[in-house]
Amino acid sequence: MYNSELQGETFLKRCRLIYKTTKNLNLKLNKMKTLKSLFASAFLAIALCSASFAADGKLPAIKKIIVKGNAIVQIIQKDQENVKIYEAYDPEKSTVVMKGNSLIINSNEVKPITVLVYAKDLFRIDASDNAIVQVKGQLNVPYLQVMLHDQAKANINAVTKGLYTVTDDKSRLKLKGISNEHISLRSSFSKLKTDDFACMRTSTSKIENAVAETKKNDTADYKLAMKQ
Repeated sequence: MYNSELQGETFLKRCRLIYKTTKNLNLKLNKMKTLKSLFASAFLAIALCSASFAADGKLPAIKKIIVKGNAIVQIIQKDQENVKIYEAYDPEKSTVVMKGNSLIINSNEVKPITVLVYAKDLFRIDASDNAIVQVKGQLNVPYLQVMLHDQAKANINAVTKGLYTVTDDKSRLKLKGISNEHISLRSSFSKLKTDDFACMRTSTSKIENAVAETKKNDTADYKLAMKQ
């Protein structure tokens, strides 16, 4: 009986020790994750601070967003420009920098990083590789350009006077909102969904035809130049 009780107490002590060790290990892991997240956030701040700021220390107006690689960009229209990243990321694989009025996002992470962008008067969105662009709420801007390449995807909800979209390669674009005019240039393999989009005037051209027409015009210009 004594041996059984002794063994039981020893077992409980070991269990308590394992629990305590595991708890401490989890705390250390959480601290490491927090430090990694803080480091990533600090790197983002440094990257953005390396750009030219306005006199009041605020970010310059974000007119263009260029995103490449494995990233998800969520756009919210707001008077105050801002950029946030919620997940920890590797600064050697991902960069977020401001150059003039362009926000450039590039990520080679295995899992996509999510970047939240607050912009007041966005004019152009350019996405390539596996990038995903999402408008949260609705953009109300005079004119908007959306350029998609490779396997990029975008969900755009906007009210504009003029909308110009390019869907190249196997990219996918879903439009929602209203525009007075929509000029669309798309490839044969891309997808454009406009079920929830209303427009007064729409003109669509195939990229292949546009390229062929450009080459035709270039050839004609060359022959004309040779004759002169």
